[in-house]
This record gives sequence, structure tokens and C-alpha cells, in this order.
Amino acid sequence: MRISRLATASLTLILVSLTAMATQAAPTFAPPPPTAPHLKTYSNWGALWWQWAIGTPAPQNPVLDTTGANCAVGQPVPGTFFLAGTFDGSTVSRTCTAPVGSAFLIPILTKSFFAQQTDPPEQRTEAFVRSQVTCVESAPVLSLTVDGVAIPNPRALLEKSILFSVNLPDNNVFGAPAQLLSPAVDEGYYGFVEPLSAGSHSIHLSSSSAACGATQNATYNLIVQGTVGTPRSCSGSQSLTLNNVDIQSTGVALTVSGNCTVTINNSVLFGSTAGIVIHDQGHVIVNTSIVGGGPGPGGFAVSADGHGHAELRNSAVISPNSALGLAIISDSGGNTGF
Repeated sequence: MRISRLATASLTLILVSLTAMATQAAPTFAPPPPTAPHLKTYSNWGALWWQWAIGTPAPQNPVLDTTGANCAVGQPVPGTFFLAGTFDGSTVSRTCTAPVGSAFLIPILTKSFFAQQTDPPEQRTEAFVRSQVTCVESAPVLSLTVDGVAIPNPRALLEKSILFSVNLPDNNVFGAPAQLLSPAVDEGYYGFVEPLSAGSHSIHLSSSSAACGATQNATYNLIVQGTVGTPRSCSGSQSLTLNNVDIQSTGVALTVSGNCTVTINNSVLFGSTAGIVIHDQGHVIVNTSIVGGGPGPGGFAVSADGHGHAELRNSAVISPNSALGLAIISDSGGNTGF
């Protein structure tokens, strides 16, 4: 078996909730390429998804899982939950629970190619591996809906991944010896859904490609509940630095008051009420991080009152309320900077 020839690839998902919530906020879809949802391009997201899908051993692999019991295994990116179809196009029904504040990366249709180190040199070039995945461009049928709302113009989601490598583990999905697969690429269509409200959600996805010979169908009962990390606070004249933290809370992820100064680096802070709340003369500097709140009324990424001050530098604001200009609010002299 030549792994470099494996068309493991077109994936589709259908997710159906246990019950629809009439009062839940409408879903927010990230814009298509060339945007970079949550600070990563779709080309990077595609590579990360395949490293997860192929790099997870077969007994726990979420793509091979037919029930959803393994859906949370090996999730590689804080704040973003990867969903999966199947490798063989079989129909599956899964029930999956994800924490509040999770965005969802969904491969609608994607084809990958992995070169082995023993392949001929001419088959380990970028041009060659990319030539093996272009069938997804030929008249695909694509559909993704979340709680009955369809993602607009799914063909605009076409991405071509960066070149990447996969460390194939023992007991892998191919049944092959552990080895390095490189170079590897994927090309396809990914939906990126911003955090959904707590409760059950209906996500329906279907796709097919005659050119790739791929048709798949999967069903998820997606339940959003539970938290990640512990909310933090800072008061008085203290200072606090948060590096590489992931806080996904049903309330407020970070509360700052007094003259406290907080510096946040490479982190995820999400709160259903607010990601960050700043009182008095608190000062928050956010670097290369993701800050979000909501969804729904009253959920904000950053809320500042008094003379509270926030600076967001090279960071992403992910509250769905941003569409209404309400992701960041300020009262009584509080301010935010970009």
C-alpha cells in the first residue's frame, strides 16, 4: 500500500441537534479565504486538521469513531473544536459534547495527499503533491447549515493548504509502519463556525464530488456545555501576566479592577457574559490572543467602565455581537484601543 497514493479524503459532515432552541442566537460563520479566522489562515487550518486526523492512533481516532465517544480526543487548538467526517464515506451518527466558547472547524469537502520518504524524488515535489488534490475544484456539491442557517456561497471557501508533514504514529489509520509523511497537502472547503450558545445545536452538512469519487454523510448531535480553565481576576495595584492560557467560561473569563495591569499573550479568553471586564482604572494589554463573549445579547468580548482601558494588539475579537458593533463596549470613560 502506497500511502502517498491514498485518497483518504473527501470529508463531509451532517450534524443534527437533539433539540432546537428557539431563543438561541443565529450562528456566525467566519468569512471565506483569504481571511484568517482566529488568527490562522484557512491554509493553516487545513494542515492542522489533517495532522490531527492522520496523527491520532486508530483506536481513539475521531474520524474512525462511529458514535462520537472520541470526538474530543487530541483536539489540537485551544478554543477551536475540530469536527470530522469519515475516511471511507460511510454514513455515521455521532453525539458530541464541546465546551462553551468553542469555535468549530468543519471540513465540508477536502482531499489530501501524503508523500512517503521512499517515494521517487519527482513524486515528493510541491508541484506533484498539489496536482493530486485538484479534483475538489471540479463542480463540487457543498452544503452546510447550522441551526437551519446556511453558510453563504460555500464554493468561496476553497483553500489550498500550506505544505505540511505528519508524524504517522504506531497503530495508525493506514495500518502502516510509523513514519514521517512529507510533503503533504490538502485542498478543499472548510466551514468555520464561531462559538454557539450552550445547549443542543443542529448542524447539517453534505457534499459530493464526482471528480474525486467522494460522497459522505455524517450526523452529529452537538451539545455545547462545560468550561475550560479557571476564570481569573486582578485587583488593587497588582500586575498579572497570562501566557498561553485557555479560559472558556459561562460567566466572565477575566475581571480587572483597581489599578491592576494585566498582560495577555497567546491566549484564549472567552466568557458567555464577557471575555474581559475592566473596572476602575484597570489596564489590559492583549497580544496575539483571541478574546470573545456571547453569543446572544449581553455577551461582549471586552467591557470597560470607569477609566478602564484595554489594548488589543494583533488579536481577534470573536463575539458574534461584533457584527452589531457591540463586541467592545465602554461606559463612563472606559476605552479600548487597537
